This record gives sequence, C-alpha cells and structure tokens, in this order.
Amino acid sequence: MVMPPCGTFDYFVVVPDQPRECSDPWRIQAQVREPVQVTGEPLADSRLVGLCPTLEVTGGLVALRAPHRQHAQVAAASFEVDPALPSVFLPEDVLHLVRTRTADLAVSVIRQGELVVAIGAVSTVPLGRAVKISSMPFTTTDSVDVTVQEEMRRLQTGDRIQFAGYDVFVERCFVEGTPGQYECLSVALVSSCSPDVAIRSARLWARYNGGLRMVDW
Repeated sequence: MVMPPCGTFDYFVVVPDQPRECSDPWRIQAQVREPVQVTGEPLADSRLVGLCPTLEVTGGLVALRAPHRQHAQVAAASFEVDPALPSVFLPEDVLHLVRTRTADLAVSVIRQGELVVAIGAVSTVPLGRAVKISSMPFTTTDSVDVTVQEEMRRLQTGDRIQFAGYDVFVERCFVEGTPGQYECLSVALVSSCSPDVAIRSARLWARYNGGLRMVDW
C-alpha cells in the first residue's frame, strides 16, 4: 500500500540572493506547492516536515526542519546530493522538492521558466516550459518518454542520451509493485549543470527511501 499524505511532501523555495553568503549552511523557508485543505484528519492534513519547513543546504546534504509539531510527522528529514549540485543554484531559481507516496524523492530547478536540472522521480516535479516526462506510473512499463521542445525519445533503464541541449540518464524506470517505485532519472541542461553531478545525485536517490533520514520528535 502507498503511504498517506502525511508521509509525503511537495515544497518549493526561491533561491535567495548570494545564498552562500547568507550563512553556512544557507537557510530559507519552504512552502507547500499547493495549499493544504485542513480537514481535521492528521493523516491527510500533515506533511512529513510540516507545511512551511526550513530548508538547509550544506554541501552535499539537504535538510528540511519543521518549525513546530503542528502538521509535521517528524522534526527533520535530510538526504544527500552530489556536493557540487548546490553550486548550480542561482538567485531567483525556483527549487522544487517532492517525496512521493512510494517514498521516492525528486527535485527540479527552474530558471526563468526553463529547466536547469531534475533528479529522481522527475515526472512528479515541474519541468519548465520545454521538458515533459511520461513513465506511466502504476502500470507495467520498462521505458520512459522524454520530450524536449516537441522532440521525444523513449528510453530504458541504463540509457543515456543528449538531445535538444539536455543530458538525460535513466537510472531506473517505473517499478511495478506494492507500492512500487517511480522512475529515477537525471535531466541536466548541459550549458548550466554538469551531467555527471546530476547522475551522481540520481544514483544516490535510487536507494531505498531515496536515502532519506528522519529525526522524530
């Protein structure tokens, strides 16, 4: 069975000006991408680290910390990325972070409407104007469709290709099961993000639970 909404999250932040000078680590408040309609049912109303956690980025470690216990299942959650990934972020970039109901992780970085990099369960995060990902979740499939500017490629696990300015690597296609697993990809705009950095991050997230570590209250 899939987890209830209280075990998931779908946050976004706008990268601050000169984030490395704000603090070490740099911190900023995240927000849920879609408003949560509070019903009085904790399993539906809560998210893993609340509705407005603090995002902390220190090299290769990304942490989310709940400001209080209300609507938060755990006090903190953290995961690893390639240490060079945060250097890709520029002020005003929009960073999206998702944990799915299958416990898979995803991140995307959008710059002025254009995808800079997406990692993990990329079909669950915004991908900008030009990029679309389709992996037909919860069906038997061994491929993923990647479309950039109306140009589509059908890829399988282990495939890597460069087209339309992007480097795309498929660590894993959707895995059928209970609850199954989403695809795990890296999609990097070659002119703005090292594909190898994105691939190393995707491989970290292909682990069980995306390598997510949690701190209880």
